[in-house]
Amino acid sequence: MQDIKVLPTQSDTPSQVPAEMKAFLQGILDEADILILDDVEKEAVIQNMYFQLDAFLLEQVIAALPDEKIEEFSTLSEEEGSVEKVQAFIESALPNAKEIFEKAYEEFRQWYLDTIAIEEAKSDAFDEQMQSSDEHVSLKTLANGQPASTQ
Repeated sequence: MQDIKVLPTQSDTPSQVPAEMKAFLQGILDEADILILDDVEKEAVIQNMYFQLDAFLLEQVIAALPDEKIEEFSTLSEEEGSVEKVQAFIESALPNAKEIFEKAYEEFRQWYLDTIAIEEAKSDAFDEQMQSSDEHVSLKTLANGQPASTQ
């Protein structure tokens, strides 16, 4: 995996999503084969994914940090413009930081794809249920001697 900005910040705007991160998120969207209508919607989806990834990475870092380092990490994370300091801190506190992030990126990718698959399955099941319900109503209506079109 290429070097990627370790932790995005909540103050970043859509235009500030790092190119490497945007490419990673776009790759997930491409793999999920989601229909996105236009560039505005695409940017909104990528921005949303970016903030989800931010929260996920933060969770993974906190889980991997020794307890005595969490407060220092939290303080550094809250400082404005401290991305480089946070990255340096993580690298010094977690000798296996690269592996942790590689695993976290893959887990996020899989979680996102699984979530999309679940939502598609729910949507398909709902569509089938509605179609079945419509057919049931039509058959019931016909059985009662009424034209189906009056329902």
